[in-house]
Amino acid sequence: MNTNFHPSFIDFLKYADYVDKYKSNYSCYGFYHDLKLRFNSLEENILNLYTTIRQNDKTYFIEAHIKKIKSVSSQYIAIYNGPAINFLEERNCTIIDIFEKQLLSHNLSKKSFPYYFKYTYDVLFENGIDEEGLNLHSAFISLISDHFIEKILGVFNNFNLGNNKIKYNKQRTTPQLNFKELFKPEYQQKTDELKKILKTKGYIDEKYKWVGLAKETKELAILYHVLNDKEDILVSGKFEPQIKTFYKEFGLKVTEKKENESYCTVRNLKDYNTNSETYLSFNSILKDWFNKE
Repeated sequence: MNTNFHPSFIDFLKYADYVDKYKSNYSCYGFYHDLKLRFNSLEENILNLYTTIRQNDKTYFIEAHIKKIKSVSSQYIAIYNGPAINFLEERNCTIIDIFEKQLLSHNLSKKSFPYYFKYTYDVLFENGIDEEGLNLHSAFISLISDHFIEKILGVFNNFNLGNNKIKYNKQRTTPQLNFKELFKPEYQQKTDELKKILKTKGYIDEKYKWVGLAKETKELAILYHVLNDKEDILVSGKFEPQIKTFYKEFGLKVTEKKENESYCTVRNLKDYNTNSETYLSFNSILKDWFNKE
């Protein structure tokens, strides 16, 4: 069997190489979330590809990918990530806690780490951060890469051999999108503010459930399109899972076909007019939110 690696697999391994990232315009926060998005997409592609592999070739498929991962990652330059590991141990937290919880908190001090992980190496250097802080930034760039390399190895290691059949561990499923993950890293921390604006303007109620003003099922979708039309706000992705996640956040269920409990169907949400009153209204009330740092 000739293994033709999926383009997203090659892209992931190339992007995980931090040689051009630890002293550059990459922040630890941005690198983490960019790599996470690539991992989520790659995992889905691998699972889909695996189902097309003939039974007798599945062992080779797994081993070839594991060998490729180890071969490529072993060529990454060595950066001592001990400071990053110590940082996590001293705070009794994980890398996920730092980049998916603490850095999204509004109560985080902006004058120290971990908040500084939002800055690039160059910005830290220009602001007089000492050598220990700069080394911590580099150590976390390395640790982030290691974290996701281990995760992708885990995908293949979780394919189980048994009774002459190879099955993927059913306890491990493709991660479902959550609302914050629809946004690029720099806007994830602003989603609470977005909701406050919508609440103030009467689009959502006290429990942050959608009520709308136009009383049209497409109204919330138009908000999605307004955000998506801006190049730097939402991550790229398939429309259907994104719009379902968007509606779900505000208590509404979107389905492919009309069901008793569904609010509307996906088909009715794709089309929109950039000159409509609703589209222009969202653009207007969110103007400051778009531009606010």
